[in-house]
Amino acid sequence: MRPFARGATALLATLGAWVVVAQPVGATSLIPASGNFFDVVTSQQIRAADGNLIIIQTITQTLTGTFTGTASQQSTTVVHKTGAANLFGSETCTCVVAGASGIVVIGFSATGAPDGSFEGQFVILSGTGGLANLNGRGTIQSPNSYTGVIHFD
Repeated sequence: MRPFARGATALLATLGAWVVVAQPVGATSLIPASGNFFDVVTSQQIRAADGNLIIIQTITQTLTGTFTGTASQQSTTVVHKTGAANLFGSETCTCVVAGASGIVVIGFSATGAPDGSFEGQFVILSGTGGLANLNGRGTIQSPNSYTGVIHFD
């Protein structure tokens, strides 16, 4: 191998190793997130379609734990003939998270059982103020709790 080729190969190998271990500048470590949420339905529309019940709700939600604040939530639940359900929606929370305050938008989806229990997932969609660079995802489950991980970019 020619000296130039050896030097270029060594440089590329070094750069490649550096890229693999490099962390994004300013990103924080993963922070465990957990807590509870309490819902109050403020409006509700119910209709039937093909044997299913479709429930559209506006909910005021109080969050405690890693996310602390009040959210306005829009959700749609489809209850099937079997009693099983699918639900999805988003919420906008005026929150304090890990000492930073702002507004965060969270999307969610879940499945429900005939007994009213549910499990699903959430993901942070966007944020403003001190939460503008907040990212995270996790699970939601009955009875009204969440767990996941977050980090700031």
